[in-house]
Amino acid sequence: MSDIRLDCKKGFAIVIDRRDDNWAGLKSTLIRIAGYFPGVIQCVFVIKPKGFLQKQLADYRFKNFKDDFKFTVILLDSVQELHARIDPSQLTTELGGTLDFDLTGWIEDRMAIERFANNCKERTTTVQNFLRECKHMELPNDVESATILLMQHRKRHMDLKDDMKSAIKYGRTLLGCLKRPFEGDASYNPDENSVPAALDRLITDLETTLSAFEEKWAGYESRLVMCIKVRQFEVEFKEVTSVYSGIMTFLTGFEPLDMQSASMAWWLGCPHMGRGARVRTLWRLEVFSLYIYV
Repeated sequence: MSDIRLDCKKGFAIVIDRRDDNWAGLKSTLIRIAGYFPGVIQCVFVIKPKGFLQKQLADYRFKNFKDDFKFTVILLDSVQELHARIDPSQLTTELGGTLDFDLTGWIEDRMAIERFANNCKERTTTVQNFLRECKHMELPNDVESATILLMQHRKRHMDLKDDMKSAIKYGRTLLGCLKRPFEGDASYNPDENSVPAALDRLITDLETTLSAFEEKWAGYESRLVMCIKVRQFEVEFKEVTSVYSGIMTFLTGFEPLDMQSASMAWWLGCPHMGRGARVRTLWRLEVFSLYIYV
């Protein structure tokens, strides 16, 4: 194995440098790596301590636990042996390589991405909860309650929409900061491509969520608007039927030929309604009469 290229699809190669340290604690380090490393491990290279006794102790102790891990552990006597197995362009300067790697910057980038990923998850969950609430909510039985509910939900919708747009804008700004120019072969440093790609996927998912949110909200909003119209119609229908019932009661004692003149006499003499209200109600009665006739 003269050349190992790090391929994120196949897993990672980890180098443990024990040159300036002793052999104690290596097993616990490997156990922690096996338990907490968030990716697939291809193999682990361990550079032995410099001292002769420490190297001999390493060979002896390693035989006792080399089969305890699912990944391959390879012991190396020097950095030169490491270069024979991993191309120096994949190694940092501490290991005699040429890879330009800023650990502090990498940690800051990863922390920023993790925070953004958590924010995306929280916003997506909030949107899903709001849509679920809208889906299962019973429509109000009166115009006032329906109108208040519509205004409240419109405000929540705008707040969520603005929040998601703000998150997308921040994500694009962060993506622009992470797409720094890289000198060298990017295939030897897949993190230069994988980190922006992961962030871009988060932004795309957030945009997809926003689009679906707008589509579902439009349907729910139209339901509420229709509910208000229906409740308003019910109120007006009750008013018309009440007036119509009063007219029919008043006209019960008249002969058929006198029905029209009597109804107009009652209507014009109705003391509790203004002229405009009488005209509007008369128009509704005509429509209502046509509806009953049909």
